[in-house]
Amino acid sequence: MWAGIFGLAAAAGPLVGGLLIDTAGWRWIFLVNLPVVAAALLFSLRLPQTRSQAVRPLDLPGLVLAGLTVFGVTYLLIEGAHAGYDSPGPLAAAGLACLAAAGFVTVERRRAYPLFPLSLARHRGFVAAIAIAVLAFAILAGFLFTSSVYWQQDQHRSALSTGLALLPATLGIAVISPVTGRLMHVLSSRFLLTAAGLALTVAAILLLLSASGHDYPLIAAGYLALGAGFGLANPPITNTAVNGLPAGQAGVASALATTSRQVGNTLGVAVLASITVQHLSGPTIAELRACWAITLGAALAITALALSAPAPSGAGEPRTRHR
Repeated sequence: MWAGIFGLAAAAGPLVGGLLIDTAGWRWIFLVNLPVVAAALLFSLRLPQTRSQAVRPLDLPGLVLAGLTVFGVTYLLIEGAHAGYDSPGPLAAAGLACLAAAGFVTVERRRAYPLFPLSLARHRGFVAAIAIAVLAFAILAGFLFTSSVYWQQDQHRSALSTGLALLPATLGIAVISPVTGRLMHVLSSRFLLTAAGLALTVAAILLLLSASGHDYPLIAAGYLALGAGFGLANPPITNTAVNGLPAGQAGVASALATTSRQVGNTLGVAVLASITVQHLSGPTIAELRACWAITLGAALAITALALSAPAPSGAGEPRTRHR
């Protein structure tokens, strides 16, 4: 259900955002968050208390070092594309990322309650789920960014028209995400993730073929396949991450899977933004092809990771239920 709601919200973003920009102005992109957050705070007061009796102290050093690592990589990717990767800023960011990553591993080994228990790295299902989460959300975020830039700057579409152009992906996510949640009761997470990787691969191939022209039916087919692939990928990620883990580690594994989604969002935009924002008139055909080629590589990696994940102990049995 969570993944289905997330899919619906993510899919509605471009359409609602385009409508707001064209009718009320770009400031409403930020102002609309105020009533949304107010409603979230109101509903949070109605949630039951679920605090664990075993209190885990906050791993502040691990949190800071992990944040610095992601910041360094993101700055390197974005600024390096503009100033050159051998410029002082990107080089400093690369050094920061390497030092922070090394410090993170060192600190996590010594913490009694680490942010990232390194023992989880020995579980193939967890590692595969984390990597798939990063790649799947990188594909989605990169696709939304690249396609928005393409339709508005290259094709000179309005914000609302751009949201409508992305509608096939929106429908794919909105329809497939809730269905996948139900399919998880009869099909294994590994099967669904493999299907997701294949659908994303088809999407990348279709978008590669359409990069040199303006054949919207072909583009729409790629968008629809991408939305369907993401809708298939998102719900099983958490189940795959916690499958086979001790009950005491399930919460940490689930939280890390969620965090990996956000890291994927950040890196997806950082990587593809460094390719598509070189020209004010919009991405060139070569740049579009480069973006979709990266998407294809990520999709193939998702398929390989899904096939390498261990089979669930009970086929089709959700692994996130409390025991």
